[in-house]
Amino acid sequence: MTTPAQPAAPAKGKGKKLTPTTIAIVLAVALAGGAYLLWRQRKNAAAAASSTTGTAPADTGNTEDVAGQIGTLQSEIGNLQSSAAQDEAGEAAATTTGGGTPAIPAVLAAPAGLSVTPRGHGADAGWGPVPGAKVYELAISGAGGTGTGISHYDRVIPATHAQVAGLAPGRYTARVRAGKSAADVHGHWTAARPFTVAK
Repeated sequence: MTTPAQPAAPAKGKGKKLTPTTIAIVLAVALAGGAYLLWRQRKNAAAAASSTTGTAPADTGNTEDVAGQIGTLQSEIGNLQSSAAQDEAGEAAATTTGGGTPAIPAVLAAPAGLSVTPRGHGADAGWGPVPGAKVYELAISGAGGTGTGISHYDRVIPATHAQVAGLAPGRYTARVRAGKSAADVHGHWTAARPFTVAK
């Protein structure tokens, strides 16, 4: 006899993360509930005292204690709200809204791993990607040399590699920087990478 398949147990440990705003709301509700219970307890005690003695004097010591407790709770809630606001401001500076993607700095970092491989009258260049970059500017300069060809190359491209053709034989240096767009290429330059195009 076969037993019917049991439904899968729900996954554990996937609860929602409490936000600082949720914590503040819960604390405010708890404070209001506590204040109401203290007020009700005090009212019931006063009613019981007046019904047994007729005209009993009010208990002012209990009032001061309740006011102190409420003041302490309000102070703690204020501190929590202040730290929650600081945390949210820090998170907003570190991430963009919604996706948790790191924010793009004002000036992009220099690409890592620039390599240049000379080939017949040209070179192949490659480098690592930079977070937030959409384009890269590759600049090659040198004395050039004898023969035909160019001795300078400077282009903005949407890739992390480039094939440069038509370089005159001679010694060159290459460097690259990242940009947020073709109109905003202001990242830090890599160190100059020397290479030689053979005759």
